[in-house]
Amino acid sequence: SLLQENSSRMETERAIWNEINTDFDPEEETANFGTRHALEAEGNLYEVVTLATIEPNGPVLSNPPICASASPLHCVVAVDCCLSIFNTTCSEVTPLLFPHSVNTFAFSPCSRFLLAGLQNGSMQFVYLPFKKVLTGQPLAQPSDDLDIPTFTSSFFTGDKDRASMVLVTHTGQIFTFSNVELELFHRALTAGDLESLKGAQARIETDITSTTMGIVNSCVTVPGSYLLATEKGVARLVLGEEDEEEENVDEDDYLELDDCTKMVVSRSDPTTVFCLDKAGKLHTVCPTTLVRFFTWSPDSKEVMEDFVLLEDEGSSEVKLLVLTKDKMKEESYFQILEFPSFTTTYRLAVSWFSKLVVAPLNQDTPMVLEGASEDVLKPDTVTRMRIRGISEGVPEARLARLLKRNKFEEAEKFATSFALDKEQIYRAKSAWLLDHLSPWRQEDMARPHKQLLEELKTTLGHMLDLDYVVELCVTAALPSLPMTRELLLFARAKIENNVDTISEALMLRVGNTLHRLETFSLVQGEGEASSLVDQWMEFTRACMLNMVEQALTQGDLSKALLLWIRHQAEFKELLDTDQISSLLECIPDSQPCDSVLHWLRQFIPDSLHIVPGCLPVMATWAVEAVRRLELGKRKLWPLCGLEFAQAILETMTFTKETGETAVSDFNQFMTLLTLNQQRAEPESPLSHLINLINSLKDLLVLHKQFRIKVKLAEFLDPVKFNVISLILDWVTSPSEVAPLMDNFLSKFILRCDLEINKTLAEYITNLLDNTNFTWHWHIGAAPWEEKVASLLQYITSVEDKSDVILEAVKNAPVPWSETITSICEVGSSLQHRNSVLIKEQASLVSVK
Repeated sequence: SLLQENSSRMETERAIWNEINTDFDPEEETANFGTRHALEAEGNLYEVVTLATIEPNGPVLSNPPICASASPLHCVVAVDCCLSIFNTTCSEVTPLLFPHSVNTFAFSPCSRFLLAGLQNGSMQFVYLPFKKVLTGQPLAQPSDDLDIPTFTSSFFTGDKDRASMVLVTHTGQIFTFSNVELELFHRALTAGDLESLKGAQARIETDITSTTMGIVNSCVTVPGSYLLATEKGVARLVLGEEDEEEENVDEDDYLELDDCTKMVVSRSDPTTVFCLDKAGKLHTVCPTTLVRFFTWSPDSKEVMEDFVLLEDEGSSEVKLLVLTKDKMKEESYFQILEFPSFTTTYRLAVSWFSKLVVAPLNQDTPMVLEGASEDVLKPDTVTRMRIRGISEGVPEARLARLLKRNKFEEAEKFATSFALDKEQIYRAKSAWLLDHLSPWRQEDMARPHKQLLEELKTTLGHMLDLDYVVELCVTAALPSLPMTRELLLFARAKIENNVDTISEALMLRVGNTLHRLETFSLVQGEGEASSLVDQWMEFTRACMLNMVEQALTQGDLSKALLLWIRHQAEFKELLDTDQISSLLECIPDSQPCDSVLHWLRQFIPDSLHIVPGCLPVMATWAVEAVRRLELGKRKLWPLCGLEFAQAILETMTFTKETGETAVSDFNQFMTLLTLNQQRAEPESPLSHLINLINSLKDLLVLHKQFRIKVKLAEFLDPVKFNVISLILDWVTSPSEVAPLMDNFLSKFILRCDLEINKTLAEYITNLLDNTNFTWHWHIGAAPWEEKVASLLQYITSVEDKSDVILEAVKNAPVPWSETITSICEVGSSLQHRNSVLIKEQASLVSVK
């Protein structure tokens, strides 16, 4: 039609903005743009540098539409129909010319491809490494008004293997190209593989969605849906739903926000969407619920015209680059605001015709496009565009920004240029390397752990702060124990090379950690690397005394002994009587005696040396431990108890040390004094232990020689007559009496400070008393007769002997046995008054 021809003619008559100068002279700053007035706040100082200029190749009839964006690899500026592809520093550029002006464009996730939407309704797919258009095709009906863009938004979703490209028109049409294999495209283009290119292109699926929400000013993607900025507000378009469902938008999927012109999703915090309305107010909105969090606007004199987000990967910090206009003074300003406080950190007066460059993550130098007019007759017509970079003017701040983005090589060069201290660079790099060496992080095969460790050692080697080096090496969590040992040895070598300037405390810190590592290797043995590292990190923080107690509780006495010997110096100040008692009580009763003794032979002498006053506690524990063996080891009792008790007593001996290993004379004196005091006191715990050993010797004799098995508690009865009675009660045969009396019991009675005559007499009397009621049950001799006859031989006192014989004949059943008759004859022959009574009992036998 005539209208379309006129529109086409108007576009072809426009000047082409393809005269680009990347060697701009900074001295022309003031000459071309006048004096600049900047406001710095909170100690922030920024430097503005012109990176490039873009000029038309002919007269300009109207100001061109502009959109600009940067990626990690490129900075792309679209001025009218010229798409200028710069490198990151804007020192190199390649322009691409299109037949119509560029409305919008977007970078792919890999930053190698670019999707553009033109005013004539067509799309263009550009491969940035070659700076070539791969394909283009018409999509939408072009806008009737050249001042109204056909396309308002463009973006990629998905990853480089399966991506989707989206173009959105101002009328609400959404064109989606899905199943775009970007990585395959890149490999095929690099290799020149046309077949693979055709195959990948054939697999691309196209979808068109039409909405009835009115004019769409902006569109962003959020998980599961699109958010559309319309004249009436923000609406949600759920992916996969039909158009009819969009006609009646649910209240939960709609936010009333008049004339919303731009939306941006935060990449550091995807739960926040920034929305700018026509009134110059900025709103933060939840993309899930479409609830407005907050609304901010400049002071009453200014309105916000545009904004972009400045974010860093892995950081929640967000800054806003905004363009504002003073309605009173008709002046425009470029500002850097902190979020969420909206504090102005930088403010610069700029041209009335300025555009912001969308910044990628980790952008070092945010950029702004600024227009200028050289025609005084047409002050509102721009004849030159300038790409300006804003960077920190304070070198320290710029260095900190480089470190924040982990650009360590650039940071070192920058520090060298400005004579800055490089120590902070090495600190930041070492922290970054340690993070990538974390045992809980998957190893990157492109940068294996071994390579990272060498980088870390090289970085630490440059550092002068040895305190920091030692602290890092000691506390580092590395993927394996050999790497940990290697880093500790590196720290020790660095210290040894700086002996004059290093403190003794640092040397000890590294030495102690290496010592712990060796102990850990001995204790743990082999295992899975990740679990060993976890255990090692816990081991470095553990109290060794607690570790000893834990090992004893678990019955691992070998581990406890190893820890005790190697790390005694660390916890000797913590030892006291209660702690030593607690350690002894931790030993399980189920442990073999040999294992316990192996531990005690080291533990008891060391403890007596450190805490001499703990001897009573040890002796008391030893007595109780021996008592428990009677129940736990019946088959080996009492030999095991005797050997155990004797071995413990042997460890309590005192040996004077000489030479370099000699301990203090005071400790030697205290240990010896304590031993002597305990031995001298009859009721002391040590004396109880010695008495227990003697009792166990007696029990062993009774057990082995006479098969008399008396319980330890019964044998330790303080009333020794009861013990002697119990031993004699075990005798069932008269033939056993003589060996028992001759080889053991006579001496035992004397050791108990008792008289043999009185003791045996009392025993026989009690025996007769306990059996006198059973005489009538016996047919023939009584069971006690022969035992009494055997015991009478060991009573030498006539008095006691006659009393015992008299009681025996009185209680003997009739008729008398030969044994009683013999006993009576012995009693009758005694020169004692009881002999008459004994003869009388013999004469009464016939009567009975």
